[in-house]
Amino acid sequence: MGGFGTPRALRPSGRVSVYVSGAKTSQMDGPGYGYGDVMTAVNYELSDRESDGVEYGLDMRHAAYTVQGRASRVSVYTGYVGTRLAGGALKARVGHLWLDDLGGLGAVAGAHVEGRTAPVIPTSGLGRWRAGVFGGLEPNVYTLGYGESVRKMGAYGALEGARGRRHVAGYVNIHNGALTERSVLTVTNYLPAGPLSVYQAAEYDLSPPAGGRGHDGLTYFFSNARVNVSRRLELLGTVSRGRSVDTRGLSDDIQAGRAVSQQSLDGLRYESVGGRATVEVLPRLRVHAGYSRDKNNRDDASTGRWQVGAFGGNVFDTGLDVTVSDNRTARPDGSYHSTYLSMGRELGRRIYATAEYSTALSQVRFVRGDGIIIDSRPETKRAGVNGSILLWRSTSLLLSAERTTGNDYKELRVLAGITLSLIHI
Repeated sequence: MGGFGTPRALRPSGRVSVYVSGAKTSQMDGPGYGYGDVMTAVNYELSDRESDGVEYGLDMRHAAYTVQGRASRVSVYTGYVGTRLAGGALKARVGHLWLDDLGGLGAVAGAHVEGRTAPVIPTSGLGRWRAGVFGGLEPNVYTLGYGESVRKMGAYGALEGARGRRHVAGYVNIHNGALTERSVLTVTNYLPAGPLSVYQAAEYDLSPPAGGRGHDGLTYFFSNARVNVSRRLELLGTVSRGRSVDTRGLSDDIQAGRAVSQQSLDGLRYESVGGRATVEVLPRLRVHAGYSRDKNNRDDASTGRWQVGAFGGNVFDTGLDVTVSDNRTARPDGSYHSTYLSMGRELGRRIYATAEYSTALSQVRFVRGDGIIIDSRPETKRAGVNGSILLWRSTSLLLSAERTTGNDYKELRVLAGITLSLIHI
């Protein structure tokens, strides 16, 4: 054991989680059916050293299904070995990597080298610089394997300061066979300035995707600004817009000689602009209200959406934690009203139970080559109960049951899961 002031040695940490779920669905105009799955998640890592030494990490999933004809699936998010060198100034890793600095573009199966100016972010001054390069294959994140004839490479630079300040600029080039699938610049920023904090993320295609058949320019932009006007009042504004295009499907179709529609090239266009005010009206009780203009699907008109809600912890000293929200959207063909209510409470020292109710759910459907379509189902209602139980210091049990009903179907779903922490630091 080290003496007073001696930093604790870095130790590996991890967890193993197993979830078993089953559901039974009945259709109003047809036979019902049941299905289930068993999902196992494994995470174990020793990373982010401040000094020299070996680093490694593994984060993977396995899913098995009871549905006939649906094969089990293994997903590897990260699986790497690496080392810190030169007093922690250099990092090198090989394997399945996820580079957080690049967001959704950060998956690569190959090699990554990064250098930094200091092992710890300074609390004053300009901050710490980091820069890295990477290259390799494009992994299939949700299944084992790699994109056929797909190569990815790029570089990034980051400046990090006190209070989480961060500025990152990166470049990613993805080649699919002979085509340049994407040549994209990605930028993220987080800037805290007194009571104001601003976060921004953007992607800009430097050349048209899919070998020049798509659209270059701004692909994605998101920003929010939060300001604490006073101890009890917080204001939040958000802006989001962009285009979702299946560049992998387009590139595969072009190389195979299949026809590509203009609709596929345009992709899904979406945008949202809104704001929200949150007020602490009583100790541990906060209410909020906001308004936004949204466009979720390519051919939809922009619609207005109002949201009001509240959160209270240990309301009136009852031990109850309560969350409620209400959303109303005005559309040319009528209004859309969605309500959510949740109540939770500790039962003893080891159990936390929650009951929840929601209406008017949405369903996301993926259409290959044409992005996603969001279906609103205002007639649906869902009720559920959840329980989290601490069995031992390193083991917890999750139990859940929910029932969903609509105009044309009913579904009952149950889930049980257990999580074991491999080590405590």
